[in-house]
Amino acid sequence: ILYHLTEAQFKQYEDRKRTNYSSNKEPKFSLWFPLFLKDIEPTKLIELQLPDPQDYRSHSTEFKLEDLSPGNYLIWIENTQLADSSLIHYTAFKVSNIAYISRRNPSGCIEVRVMDRKTGEPLKNALVFMFKYKNRNEARVAKNGFTDQYGRFITNNTKRESLGFQIIYENDTLTNHYKYINLIYNYYN
Repeated sequence: ILYHLTEAQFKQYEDRKRTNYSSNKEPKFSLWFPLFLKDIEPTKLIELQLPDPQDYRSHSTEFKLEDLSPGNYLIWIENTQLADSSLIHYTAFKVSNIAYISRRNPSGCIEVRVMDRKTGEPLKNALVFMFKYKNRNEARVAKNGFTDQYGRFITNNTKRESLGFQIIYENDTLTNHYKYINLIYNYYN
C-alpha cells in the first residue's frame, strides 16, 4: 500500500520514529503507527509476486514504482495471505526533481547549491530555508532566501551544528532534517 504524505505528516512520522528508536520504545511506535495511517487515504495498491527461495536466508528485492509525482510517500508491505506481523515492513521516502549539495566553504559561509535532479542544471530562484535545531524536536528558521542564477544560496554561519534545509521550487519541495555541517579549521594560520 502506498500513501502520499503531506510535509506535516511526513515530519510527524519521522519525528515519532526517531524519538521512539532513540528512547528504545518501539512497542509504543507500533501501537501509534496504525492509528497514524488510519485517516490517510492510500494512493495506490500494488500487488507483487515475489519468488519463494525455499530457505531461511535474508533476501532483498527491488521493484519500480511508476511515475510518482514529487512529494513524500510511505509504503507498507505485507503478505496478505499470512497473518504474521513479523512479515510486515514499511518505509518512508521522498520523490523530488530537486537535488542539492551543501558545504561550509573556506570563508566559513554555508553554501547550498540547488539543481535539477535530472539535468544537473542550476535552479534559479529556488526558495531555501535553513533550520537550526535546539534539540531533536525544536527547530527554528535561521536563514532563508532565494538561489542566484548559479543555483547558490550562501549564508554566513560560523558554528558547528545540526542544520536542516527545505528547498521549494515551483510545485516541488525537498526537506532534509539534521544535516551536521562542520567548521573548517585552517591549521596553517
